[in-house]
Amino acid sequence: MRCHDGVKWTNAGIAEVMSARRAVAGGAPQRVLVVMPAELDFELSTMTTAHYDPADLATHCRAEAWAVLSTFNARLFEVYFSYFTSPVPCAFFITESEALAWLEEQ
Repeated sequence: MRCHDGVKWTNAGIAEVMSARRAVAGGAPQRVLVVMPAELDFELSTMTTAHYDPADLATHCRAEAWAVLSTFNARLFEVYFSYFTSPVPCAFFITESEALAWLEEQ
């Protein structure tokens, strides 16, 4: 999944992405790569909302690797996931190649 530059993250947008991920997986848990833009724009409420339903996520996601592309994004996601832990294996990397390498091991 690639997140495009200039797109503001909202709770509604994240819910739409999660719905699309569920549909694409077709009931078989998949390994998911999320590639962020280097400069992320988001509504503050996205950082204070639990976006994962553990039972639901397990039906379509086996592991999730995030290519965050900047140290600032890495810190943001570390903070978010310290409060809202992922129910599947999840890791953050600065580069897409590092994220893919980890994901292939899952």
